[in-house]
Amino acid sequence: MKTRHLFLFLLFTISGLLSCTPKVEPIVTDGSGRAIEKTEDITMWVDSRYGPEAVGLHGNKYDCYNVSYNTEMTQAPDGMVILSDVEPLCSYIGNFDYEEGNFYKVIVTKTTYKPDPTLMDAEGISYTIKEVLQTIKDVQFKKEEIIEFWVGPKILKLTGSHGQPIDCLQVSYTDRPPAPGVEWDSHCYGIEGFKHQLGKLQKVRVKRIHASEFDLTTISHPVPYTDSLLDLISK
Repeated sequence: MKTRHLFLFLLFTISGLLSCTPKVEPIVTDGSGRAIEKTEDITMWVDSRYGPEAVGLHGNKYDCYNVSYNTEMTQAPDGMVILSDVEPLCSYIGNFDYEEGNFYKVIVTKTTYKPDPTLMDAEGISYTIKEVLQTIKDVQFKKEEIIEFWVGPKILKLTGSHGQPIDCLQVSYTDRPPAPGVEWDSHCYGIEGFKHQLGKLQKVRVKRIHASEFDLTTISHPVPYTDSLLDLISK
């Protein structure tokens, strides 16, 4: 009888201990082994232009996206897209083939990681494209680029589209100075801030702004691009 009571006592004791043991939740990690706190899918619009420039922990600079979490978008009859409540997102978006000049409606997976003191430089949140729902070309986007080219020693006398005489620069986009007898390209739109010197070969660095698709299709005689002098590399 005593043995039976002892057995029951031990059984109840063990059962009580087991019931008081806290349940351990499994740790969910990503491919690199980082512990994930939560994930969520977010639908948003990404603007056709990069947002402000951000500075990383080590002084490295990178572009932010301009995004809107308001999934409603306004598109005018001329193709112009208007987003509301736009804000910068200064984080890399994985698997996103982004190209300036397009609006994107996307679903991203936002992953929030648990704090890890051993990973001081790692971001606590990451974004990955889950699906691109819509892509719309920005008809008013003007592509900007920094380019270098050679300006020749002569002025080309050419004829405009209406028969008017125009003066154009000799230009060459080669890395090295053009060889004697080379065929030059013509540049008939001028370079803001640049003074041409007859008889001299000059190399320039300019900021080129291309005309938008809207300008090219609505203006009778659009200028395809405008150049502004940044630096005179070779005088």
